[in-house]
Amino acid sequence: MKFNNHKKPVSLASSNLESDFERANHSMALGDLQSAREQFTEILKIDSTHLGTLINFAVLLVQTGYNSAAKTAYLQALSHHPTNLLAHVNLGNLYFQERFFKKAEEHYEKVLSLFQSLSAQAQNDPLFLANCAHAHQGLALIHFEEGRQDQADYHHSVGFSLEPVRVYQRAPLNPVPSLLILIGGRGGDLPWPSLVEYQHFNIDALACEFWEKAKGKIKPIIDYDLILNAVGDADSSWQSLQAAQKFLEQGFKDHSTLGLKVRPIVLNSPQSVLLSGRQSNAERFKKIPFVKTPNTILLPRSAFTGLLNIEQALEEKIQFPVLVRSLGFQTGKHFEFAATVEDLMRTAQDLPGGELLVMEFLNARDSHGYFNKYRVMFIEGKMYPIHLALSSHWKVHYFSAAMKDSPENRAREQYFLEHMHEALGEPAIRALESIGRELGLDYAGADFGLNEHGEILLFEANATMIMAAPPADEIWDYRRLSIQTARHAAQQMLIRKARKDTGIGR
Repeated sequence: MKFNNHKKPVSLASSNLESDFERANHSMALGDLQSAREQFTEILKIDSTHLGTLINFAVLLVQTGYNSAAKTAYLQALSHHPTNLLAHVNLGNLYFQERFFKKAEEHYEKVLSLFQSLSAQAQNDPLFLANCAHAHQGLALIHFEEGRQDQADYHHSVGFSLEPVRVYQRAPLNPVPSLLILIGGRGGDLPWPSLVEYQHFNIDALACEFWEKAKGKIKPIIDYDLILNAVGDADSSWQSLQAAQKFLEQGFKDHSTLGLKVRPIVLNSPQSVLLSGRQSNAERFKKIPFVKTPNTILLPRSAFTGLLNIEQALEEKIQFPVLVRSLGFQTGKHFEFAATVEDLMRTAQDLPGGELLVMEFLNARDSHGYFNKYRVMFIEGKMYPIHLALSSHWKVHYFSAAMKDSPENRAREQYFLEHMHEALGEPAIRALESIGRELGLDYAGADFGLNEHGEILLFEANATMIMAAPPADEIWDYRRLSIQTARHAAQQMLIRKARKDTGIGR
């Protein structure tokens, strides 16, 4: 979400309000969210239509898990300022995060329509141009999610050509380390905004496929204190990962003669992320004791044109039932079950992509009749429990799992969060630790189930895993500490790595 940084003329009547607004923004930038919340609330008591306050208060509300209230604030802003591009962009981003793609698309398209209606001079205003770029980038993500590759590529190209680098509001306290974040913008980026405490860094975000367009707009690579590769999905974003590798290689090569400078640390190296695709993981993790991975094969679409073609392609390496999926999609999109070869042929016809991944079904159904999916994070070599989702359907996602209406299931999850070693057993813990070491990433996660022998059934392991804050309802209070602890570990890792060898903060 973007802040409102517009400076408007201040009249004598509104000078106090604008001063209060600046103080609230300062509190927010310092990370004092409670003070900022109180200050924004007081401003809105005086002027319920104050645009900057409504937008920035909504940003704060999203950061603290109050999405519904944030939407109310954005809608209030747009009811009084219907042509404001930033309010439309931010509301579109919020709808996208909640997977209301149609509503998100409406707001992004509205931004483009409003931008086209501006004068030529206004269209060259950096703030308006940035909002146009963000709308294209948002539309690209929607089209990627919906499998419309050509439209996604178009908006991705336009959006990041307009804005190859996003420079974030500078931290109010100096000196602070400089952080360069490499992004792909293809839906496979790790959720870095929830991990970076803005008051501790000066942040630039580079769309790594467009790094050559960014020359002159970012500092030399050697002048950054820390680089975070946020491109996390090897299947959907391999182009971005290869570009990130090239950018880093070229950047360090160009400055290799500057021997007195300390090279910035690179977290989640692109080379390591490239190894974390589903097919690669299935092969390398099956060698770990107490870990089961599905036999997996990547097939061209031509293999699904007939039963004989499918049988020949599988070559008896994979047994039914199977799962089939298009590459690069999250939250179960374009991911289906097939009990027979006939089912597989029919199902494949409706999935997008030139290649489809076929994998054996790992049955994680427990003695209670629920399919189980655990999530743990690997942060700087340490493991953190995030959730246990229980569902009556094989495709398990926390947002659709049987948790809210089941005190018994929530009690099982609470036991896992508070007693991970006992809940999983030491052989499973050792297996997970081996998975974390093999991944070789500074920030990553694993989704897995347990079979009747307590063995790890590995579904996926990569850097895209999120640690979503639970809703405000008190029934989820037992989940908060685990997520807060893991987030804090990631935040502190970034601060510590950035300050290493810089002398800042010591």
